[in-house]
Amino acid sequence: MKKYLLPLLCAFTISLGAALPTAAFADSHNKADQQTTSQSQHVGKCNKKSPCNCKHMKKMWQQLNLTDQQKNKIQAVKKQARSDMQKAREAMHENDQAINKLIASDKPDQAAIKKLVQKHAQLSAQLKQQRIDKRMKIQAMLTPDQKKQLQSLMAKKMDNMKNRKQCH
Repeated sequence: MKKYLLPLLCAFTISLGAALPTAAFADSHNKADQQTTSQSQHVGKCNKKSPCNCKHMKKMWQQLNLTDQQKNKIQAVKKQARSDMQKAREAMHENDQAINKLIASDKPDQAAIKKLVQKHAQLSAQLKQQRIDKRMKIQAMLTPDQKKQLQSLMAKKMDNMKNRKQCH
């Protein structure tokens, strides 16, 4: 029995070692598609009564005691931002595909790759700015007490995230 177990274990380890890099490569290239899919699924879960229906965000929005008018305005800002950011994410995805195509070519053009990497950085910065703009627009709709409460809730959320990272 031991005679057969060791070769079988070696064959399994070798096949697993060959499969993992391929799976990791495919996973990294499909990540943008998965994000787009998960975001579209997320969009379908959001409703009109609260700005977001995610469990953790819903609880936070409820704690702010938003008026119906605030909820409607926030929902409109988030809908517009979602549309704008989707366009930027699609541009980033196309840019990444162009980079990968150049890298995979027989004679990669370093100058073209460098240009596309710079474009990627610009698109990434654009997305970050859009997220910040959305957040600032939403905060402008809150009362001073709601702003303080939101800052407190966000600080608590960040502490929880840091504590989770330290546990791993």
